[in-house]
Amino acid sequence: EEGMPHGQGVWSDDSYNGEVLTGTWENGEPVAPFSSRQYGGRGNIFSAVKLAYFMATDDNCDANKLVPSNDDPPRCGVASVECSIAGDFMSHLPEALLADEPRVEG
Repeated sequence: EEGMPHGQGVWSDDSYNGEVLTGTWENGEPVAPFSSRQYGGRGNIFSAVKLAYFMATDDNCDANKLVPSNDDPPRCGVASVECSIAGDFMSHLPEALLADEPRVEG
């Protein structure tokens, strides 16, 4: 709509600090799963995956309990996690973002 990349593809910028990113875009932003490699430097490589999670918290954590009450229903969701896998390891990674808000199932 606004000329932003959307869908599967490859981004390539061959400048020294450029990168080759292979994956999926939504409205101009890369979203997991994707992999990225920088041209210059020490061969930095990054990867992002979608990770399903299950939260079985049983209370609002205002007190310690020896035995769980199981008062609250379990919740599940999806997170996007990006991390360094080679070369320099960036201090802002790993980074996890909610790809899908937690919801109650059942």
